[in-house]
Amino acid sequence: MPDTRNLSDAEALAPLPPRAVVANAARGGVVDEDAPMAALASGRFFATGLDVFATETRNTMGFRASDDIAAVLAGKPATDPLWS
Repeated sequence: MPDTRNLSDAEALAPLPPRAVVANAARGGVVDEDAPMAALASGRFFATGLDVFATETRNTMGFRASDDIAAVLAGKPATDPLWS
């Protein structure tokens, strides 16, 4: 829906307090995915949880998590380990 695409962009997220947690489980495209990731990388946000994406590919978090679980259960290293 064009009316809600990137509704939560950098400008909309700017008023959030430092160390905020942003999550989107509503619909892919509502959150401008680059905006919370940039705030996370800069240390401004504490966490970002994106359960849905504008484009769902095999590289999205849910698929990657299930691939990691399968790898670990098979005795192989995870692609995205939670700890080192």
